[in-house]
Amino acid sequence: MSRNSNYCMLSFMRTSTINQSIYSAIEALPFGEDEKIRLRNIKNHTSLKNSLGSLLCLKKILDHLGFQSESYDLTIARDSNGKPYFLSLPLHFSISHSQDLAIVALSDQSIGVDIEFIDARRDINAISERFFAPDEHLAICESKCPADDFFALWTKKEAFAKLSGKGLSSICSKQSIFGAEYTFKEYRLISGEDNACLTVCFKSNDLDFKIDNPYKEITLYEIQN
Repeated sequence: MSRNSNYCMLSFMRTSTINQSIYSAIEALPFGEDEKIRLRNIKNHTSLKNSLGSLLCLKKILDHLGFQSESYDLTIARDSNGKPYFLSLPLHFSISHSQDLAIVALSDQSIGVDIEFIDARRDINAISERFFAPDEHLAICESKCPADDFFALWTKKEAFAKLSGKGLSSICSKQSIFGAEYTFKEYRLISGEDNACLTVCFKSNDLDFKIDNPYKEITLYEIQN
């Protein structure tokens, strides 16, 4: 993968494997004081580990691509909707996590990523009726695999929301993802007996994807639509 081409790198991290001091790890992050303050203010321990794990994963990608803090300003800022972005680095990133798995997408163009583990116990029809556009809800009602299709659609909407910076609430029931002028790359992730839907949203059709998956127990395969 060349940094001169349109590229996207995906990387995973199990946040349950963080065994160093959380607050020492926060202080060592190269993303600016505001990000450290944000992390220190997270009271829920699980949420804190997920957020920290996501940033550690982001740092791992940057190190791999040669963007070390000694040579580049890696400060992260946030826009009025809370969307994170690099203040000076000409790269884009998106973060998601589900259960103890964090995922980061880094690209040289706008990107959005979301992962959700499939939970068939959820009241899929009720949730889709409340939060999805009418044509999306109809698709779930007519689906032969409603749980799989619900979470696949949810991750598409979430990934699009992250790319656009609008926030999920602004596009849930108001905007159908069907026919959206964006490209979606969909994956299924298998971890033991658990399955997850993973979607990356982007504008270009020719992104060079590379996946960093350091876990033998996790299998990832692309869904061909």
